[in-house]
Amino acid sequence: MFIANSRFYVRAKDTKIFEKEWDAKTGFLFSQAGLIMFDLLRGPQTEDKALYVCHSVWKDKRSYLIWTSSVSYSKIHNNEQIKKFMLSEEPIIEAFEQVPFFDKAS
Repeated sequence: MFIANSRFYVRAKDTKIFEKEWDAKTGFLFSQAGLIMFDLLRGPQTEDKALYVCHSVWKDKRSYLIWTSSVSYSKIHNNEQIKKFMLSEEPIIEAFEQVPFFDKAS
């Protein structure tokens, strides 16, 4: 399993419209091969900014890398409508691979 998180800030006054735009632009993400789960998470908010995290869980790293080189990925990440609400242009990407010996729940 492979987990990718992208952390970024949005201007507090724009959070509702940002979320609406994000929802409209990410529908095709759910048809990506290897995607297990995707969430847009809203974190702490101050008077001027709100933290967001895009959290995705993939079957494996290869599935994630195929997604990052796709046209769909470019449409989301190069979308000026969405970027105009963000305080910085590039999110901070955190990637994690599952440590196999912790998979003992089954």
